[in-house]
Amino acid sequence: MRALVHRAPRDWVLQDLTIPDPREDEVLLQVEAAGFCPSDWKIYLGYKPVPSGTIPGHEIAARVLYDPDERLDPGEPVVVYPIIPCDTCPACEAGMTHQCERKISVGYDRHGGFAEKLVLPGKVLFRTTEEDPERRLLVEPLATVVWGLTRARVREAHRILILGLGPMGLLHSLALKEIWEKTHVWGWDPHEQRRAFAQRFSGLTPELPQRVDLAILATGSTDALQLAMERLEPGGTLLLYASYYRETPHLDANEIHYRELQVVGTHSVPLSVFLEVRTLMEDGLDPTPIITHRYPLEGYTELLARYAQREGLKFIFRMDASTQR
Repeated sequence: MRALVHRAPRDWVLQDLTIPDPREDEVLLQVEAAGFCPSDWKIYLGYKPVPSGTIPGHEIAARVLYDPDERLDPGEPVVVYPIIPCDTCPACEAGMTHQCERKISVGYDRHGGFAEKLVLPGKVLFRTTEEDPERRLLVEPLATVVWGLTRARVREAHRILILGLGPMGLLHSLALKEIWEKTHVWGWDPHEQRRAFAQRFSGLTPELPQRVDLAILATGSTDALQLAMERLEPGGTLLLYASYYRETPHLDANEIHYRELQVVGTHSVPLSVFLEVRTLMEDGLDPTPIITHRYPLEGYTELLARYAQREGLKFIFRMDASTQR
């Protein structure tokens, strides 16, 4: 099988590897599509270290090839929860599987989806009626957005600003419109094309309002963080969805104290919320318009070059793709 292998920072290579055999409680999958996430970009640049020889990719759509336990049928489509929890630590017992003390992350701690085939434990594979692999691979990123908004306790009266209108900012706008039924959301990005796309995609207003109750940081930018702090009303909430890797941001503790601001961090998603979003997708929620670039595995050098130039929005690998676009 072919797989995209991380050898070292800025050194990825397409290799022919032996098809892995599933062990007890594991399933052999045929990967149909895999999303290229900002985290994968950090792996490539070396800001997010993984062992040499790792196959990245945690946003995965696949079909079952072989399940030794016969729990899943050959050809059955599945969604992949990319965290393998221990199920016994305090976090797992509290339902916070993504904060498991002994978690194994797909695409980081073990091989991920930038490959034609993949072996994963059956306990992180879930049946779905959704046939479209592009919708299935977007379950995980959309679920992380839903989890963050849940933690921010979005209310009907909230005035909301999304800072950063890349793929994750767009998914925030979709969730606010379709799940929270927010009819007026503001969004800002320094790139005019992204602002225009966001307006078409979810109907948000691509402007900077004077004051908001909730500012969502969907980009790891210190400028965006400064804008968020400037626009928040006293008592407002800052949702830190994005992480930083080139610089360390500064938050003024006194400003948070005197203005009574709430700062909410969010990372990944519990299994329960992941499964809720799977159902929403099966019921017709469609985030796939954010996908602008599709590549076969052998097109990885072009994907990396275009991603570096911020030419599009969501980039994915299609294992059945014969052309690049």
